[in-house]
Amino acid sequence: MKSKMKTKISMALCLVLLPMLFISCNKNDHTIIKYYGTGEVRKVKKRINKHESEVHFYLKNGQIEQEGIIYDDSLKDGNWKTYYNDGVLMADLIYSKGKFVKDNVKYPITLDFKDDPSEFKTCNTYQFRVLGTALYTIDIPKKLGDRQIPRSDNGYLYEYEITPKIAGDYTIMVNVKNDSIFFPIKVVD
Repeated sequence: MKSKMKTKISMALCLVLLPMLFISCNKNDHTIIKYYGTGEVRKVKKRINKHESEVHFYLKNGQIEQEGIIYDDSLKDGNWKTYYNDGVLMADLIYSKGKFVKDNVKYPITLDFKDDPSEFKTCNTYQFRVLGTALYTIDIPKKLGDRQIPRSDNGYLYEYEITPKIAGDYTIMVNVKNDSIFFPIKVVD
């Protein structure tokens, strides 16, 4: 009699607990974490619904590199933010199912010089980057010289290096869409 009772209780528990197991293992509600070969977190992807996942990419130092939503596991969707290695916001772009919609940056473009000089000396080397958007081109006069230095493996982040050759007044021009921003540079011997 006791064994029949235990069997009935076991079956009743299975009927109650089995559906809960399937509900808690819903494939739309999971997180995937990928790591660098050296053990640091590289990517965290959390499923939001059937089509969308929230994604965060990290640098080896733990700093956030990019974050946003992907649609159907491959298309950028909604807000996508990209950061410099030091955590400063570089770009805030809006996508719709993989297509770029607009740049959402709300602050002006600036040149960020590593040494912040008031005057530039000939034959000295200065490093800078453009803050404000990922969608720009830059024109640097040849007498200032320039060289792009990749800072990250995502293809967006660049530092520039100038080594002025001749004293004088110059202008670095940053072009964003249909607008140009001019930065005067004074070079002395």
